[in-house]
Amino acid sequence: MKRAVPCLVGRSTGHPMILDSHAACTSELYYLDTERGVARTLSRWYRLERATGVDLRRH
Repeated sequence: MKRAVPCLVGRSTGHPMILDSHAACTSELYYLDTERGVARTLSRWYRLERATGVDLRRH
């Protein structure tokens, strides 16, 4: 899937409409704070967790 705007892509847990561990692509990303591990999209707030071997501050 392509988006013309920034979005989050990854595996979701606790989402009301996406089954746990299924791939997800969010609505437009408005706010990203990798130090605090939070992001805001058009429709909701997300708590970010690091995947094994990934440093969120570098992305």
